[in-house]
Amino acid sequence: MKRLLPLVLLLGACLQPAGAALFEDEQARRAILDLRQRLDSQRAPTESLNREVKALTEDNQQLRRALLDLQAQIETLRSEQSQLRGDRDLALRELSETQRRIKDLAQSIEERIRPLEPVKVTLDGVEFLAEPAEKRDFEAALARFRASEFAPAVTALAEFIRRYPQSGYVPSAL
Repeated sequence: MKRLLPLVLLLGACLQPAGAALFEDEQARRAILDLRQRLDSQRAPTESLNREVKALTEDNQQLRRALLDLQAQIETLRSEQSQLRGDRDLALRELSETQRRIKDLAQSIEERIRPLEPVKVTLDGVEFLAEPAEKRDFEAALARFRASEFAPAVTALAEFIRRYPQSGYVPSAL
């Protein structure tokens, strides 16, 4: 028995740390399970936050694409506006040039027609309109009369009355 005693003591000593190790393993397992539960409880909000971040990132990317599209449209509109301004300036320049040509043409026509238009004549206090040819013929006949060429003057005045019976010069030609 004496021989067994050291063996039993040795066996008892070996078994004692194993019991403590079993107790420590149990606490470690509980701690691990606790950590797992905490990790699992944190995982759900983290995943939710990750989904929100992903959704916000996608929204941000869509907004950036929309912003780029708007910037492209703005540039297109600016280009069109610039083109329209150029077209407007060209049209205004052409309009101005056309108006100037019309004015010049009207002035030229007026200068050409003026000699053909009746002129206002005042003779013996009476005003009337006379055609340029009518005035010229009367003044030619009157010039003969003033030059003391009476026979040709009478013939010219008679011809004048025959050609222009409604003239305002007729009373003076008689």
